[in-house]
Amino acid sequence: MLKPGDEAPDVPLGNDRLHRMLEEREVVLFFFPKAFTPGCTREACGFRDDYAALRKAGMEVIGVSGDPQETQDRFAQSLGLSFPLVGDPEGKIRDAYEVKWPVIGLARRTTYVIGRDRRIKLAFRSELDALAHVAGAREYAAKPKPGRPGPE
Repeated sequence: MLKPGDEAPDVPLGNDRLHRMLEEREVVLFFFPKAFTPGCTREACGFRDDYAALRKAGMEVIGVSGDPQETQDRFAQSLGLSFPLVGDPEGKIRDAYEVKWPVIGLARRTTYVIGRDRRIKLAFRSELDALAHVAGAREYAAKPKPGRPGPE
C-alpha cells in the first residue's frame, strides 16, 4: 500500500491519465473488489451520495476494480454514478497502487486521496467497512487546504 507523501503513479484512467487530471483537481481514487457485490455497491453509492460535495471541494472521484470495462459501465449505470469506474482486468493499476490481494488478484478495498502535487495525501484500507472510505474522503475534503477551495 502506498503511504501519504509517496508520489502517485501516473496510470491510465479511461480516456485520460491521472497526472493530467491532477492539473485540474485532487482525485479520490478508490479500489474495490468486485462490481455488483453488496459491499462494493454500498461503497460506490456512498461516493455517489457525497459526489457533489467532493466536487465542490475541488475533488474528482474514480473507482477501480479488476472487472472488465463493460461490467464497470453497467455497474455505474445501474447505480446512477456521475463519476467514472475504470476496469483493470490486467491488474496494472492495482499493481501500481499496491492494492492487489495475493493469489486471488482482486483489489483490496483501499482509498487514496491524491493532491494536485501528485502526492498521496490520505491512504486508507478497510475491507469490511465500505462506508469508512467515503467518510475518510469527506473528512479530508472538509479540511481547508492552501490553494484548494473548502466546503462552504
